[in-house]
Amino acid sequence: MSPQPETPVDLVLSLLITFTAFPLGIIAALAHVLITIVSSIPTFIGLSLGCVILTCAVLVTSIGYALYTVGALGLRGLVGCKAALEDSAKMGTNMASVFLEEWNKERKTTQESWTQS
Repeated sequence: MSPQPETPVDLVLSLLITFTAFPLGIIAALAHVLITIVSSIPTFIGLSLGCVILTCAVLVTSIGYALYTVGALGLRGLVGCKAALEDSAKMGTNMASVFLEEWNKERKTTQESWTQS
């Protein structure tokens, strides 16, 4: 097949196809982009909600852990105070019993000296 010379009709048809196809291609590309964006909106919303929920969960967990740590340290301090109070009460009781024994000895000595006089 030998190339045939272009006729004016061929040129007009070629120009019509070019001028029609180019804007239609642009419109089709824009429509595709818009449809992709619109169809991705639920995905974007889901991802953003997921990120917000995960961030809130991390914050709540961090605050809970901080409160637990403060509570555990406070409890440890209270247990230490309780042990110190118990030890001081035991020491006070021991000192009181020693004082009572000494006082009884002194009283007996005083009573004996009064009875002998």
